[in-house]
Amino acid sequence: MSAVSGLGSQRAVIWWNRLAVMTRKEMFQLFRDVPIVAFLIYSFTLAIYITGNGIRSQLHDASLLVHDADHSVSSRELIHRFQAPFFRLNGEVADSREGLRQLDQGTVVALLEIPPRFHEQLVTGEPTAVQLLVDTTNSANGLSAASYAARIVARFGQESAFDKVGNVGDSSQDLPLIISDHRVWYNPDQNEAWFECISHLLRQITIFALLLPAAALVREKERGTVEQLLVSPLSPFQIMASKVLAMTVVILGATAVGLFGIMQPVFGVPIKGSIWLFFTLTAQKREGI
Repeated sequence: MSAVSGLGSQRAVIWWNRLAVMTRKEMFQLFRDVPIVAFLIYSFTLAIYITGNGIRSQLHDASLLVHDADHSVSSRELIHRFQAPFFRLNGEVADSREGLRQLDQGTVVALLEIPPRFHEQLVTGEPTAVQLLVDTTNSANGLSAASYAARIVARFGQESAFDKVGNVGDSSQDLPLIISDHRVWYNPDQNEAWFECISHLLRQITIFALLLPAAALVREKERGTVEQLLVSPLSPFQIMASKVLAMTVVILGATAVGLFGIMQPVFGVPIKGSIWLFFTLTAQKREGI
């Protein structure tokens, strides 16, 4: 019985030694592939820095041109609501065609047109509307400008309606009011650099989890070593598991470089929680893919 158990232990040791040798072989082959190594280093270092510094999804300092055909207290109040950091007033035009020309030339992002009798219609309760023309050449920036402008105008209309109700003797405080109060837990300052660099890191983990094992298998096929591996005393599981293990170690190392070498010192991304749990889940995600 002891001889059988000893033989089984010896086979297990041989099996793990073969897996370790194959894993080390995969590491050597990967680092000999200069283009993939260069792409790997770029993706987890410089690309994270560029993404964190360059990509902005929130509206900031959008140039706004105004055509005010009313020149009233209400129109000036509405124009005053379009303030920094979201909008920057770029002046006023006397003719809407001049505003359209500047909008077509790309010198401004949005054109706000206020019609005549705007203040009078608000006071008398007549339906009124303003028009906002947006340059959506940059679709994300243009849609954000339209969304922010719609919220500003809606808030102005709501306050104007409350003022009108108060003028006729009713108290606006007695009216039902729903307030949407948003709280951001994990990024309360809405720091876009944190969001963008973390998103880029997770994308690169997913991409390289697919790319590196596929490149390793293609490399074996190109060099004609697949047949040699199949006739060797290695099982198919050892052949594939060694590639998975090697690429998992490489991706975890690249993740550590991106996290502790770029994201924390450059962007100040905080780490709250267990860093070991993060790397364990990253490895499990890598194995699952």
